[in-house]
Amino acid sequence: MNVLGWTGDTNVPPGAQPFRRGRWTALLASSDSTKTPHARLAIQVSWFDTGFDFIPVAPAQQLTRADVTGAACLGNLETIWKNIEGRGQFWLAVRPRDEHRSMPCQGRAWLQTRKARQDQERHHKTLLDKIVKELNLPVNACQQGAQRASSAILVPRHAAQKTRLAIAQIAQKHETSADVTLAVSGLWPPLAFTQKGLGTA
Repeated sequence: MNVLGWTGDTNVPPGAQPFRRGRWTALLASSDSTKTPHARLAIQVSWFDTGFDFIPVAPAQQLTRADVTGAACLGNLETIWKNIEGRGQFWLAVRPRDEHRSMPCQGRAWLQTRKARQDQERHHKTLLDKIVKELNLPVNACQQGAQRASSAILVPRHAAQKTRLAIAQIAQKHETSADVTLAVSGLWPPLAFTQKGLGTA
């Protein structure tokens, strides 16, 4: 059995097996159905989509029942729960519209292209910072790489549609180049806002 999350609720979603530890219930699923991170994430998303609130474990983590006691004793679950209850996350990524431009192999052209990409990545981060600042919602640290900048924002479930519209309006105001696009995905379980507190970041 693998632990996919914790909840302070006594009810559990379909397919989950509860394992109670004090105030917290660990949500377990069979090892056969959780062999890969993708499979674990798929189960977490299916639970989240029913409206169920829980503290998700990073899909890359394989926690067993033996790990639950230690995590529950950390005292971090209560703090995490207060921060994420009733919320999910959107992933925002600023990236070039054409991500598959080839790069010269050597020489001055390679150096010039590399410099241009670094400048572009800095621009992407600046643009993303402007967007998330204007949204005024909890945000995790910006991640850069592969010609893109990305962040997760924490959103109340009931405000998801309103927030998605606000993101589109703010992005339209700040996008200054036809070569740049903002990708938004979600609503997802709030994974980016739980892992540091669980010691799995």
